[in-house]
Amino acid sequence: MKEKRINILGSGPGRLEVPSGKGEIWGVNNVHLLQDVDLIVDIHNRVNPKEEKDRVHMKELGKKGIPTYSQDKIEGFDNVKKYPVDEIIKEFGVDYFGSGIDYIIALAIYEGATDIHMYGVCMMDKSEYTHQKASVEFWIGVAMGRGINFTVHGEYSVILKTKDGLLYGYKTFQQYVKDESPDEVSMMDLVRKYE
Repeated sequence: MKEKRINILGSGPGRLEVPSGKGEIWGVNNVHLLQDVDLIVDIHNRVNPKEEKDRVHMKELGKKGIPTYSQDKIEGFDNVKKYPVDEIIKEFGVDYFGSGIDYIIALAIYEGATDIHMYGVCMMDKSEYTHQKASVEFWIGVAMGRGINFTVHGEYSVILKTKDGLLYGYKTFQQYVKDESPDEVSMMDLVRKYE
């Protein structure tokens, strides 16, 4: 099987660490306003944007012509096509989507990714994203269960980490595979920051 690396880009801390020239960069929502991407997944209905930030997002999306998946095609935007939600639900046998990141991970798996790296997706405690963490981790599990290498980058990400960083029932810290990224730290380092 030919290797296919997908770099998933959120708008949180660590997004600037995404390497150029190493696979495709797929962004969520309006992240293309912050950084260049090859594809956008925006499941929000943007047909009649009421907020200025959404109008800017749609204007720039049209101007840049970035291939985009959304709930539906949007008239006047040839680069926007309908997200294949029915096909993906059929493929995986589940409709568990709690965030835009879930849709982008599912699409990467569906389109044959062999290596997925995630940057700028933190799901930090006490944020609006904490309730979305479980579904993101579910889709990471689906990817890993299919033999796809999945790496979460960023020292502030709490994805695949227990609340206290300990293995349940043990008094040992979880271990994480580090790579050469400057923002990769162990859970021990992260816990020390908050002591």
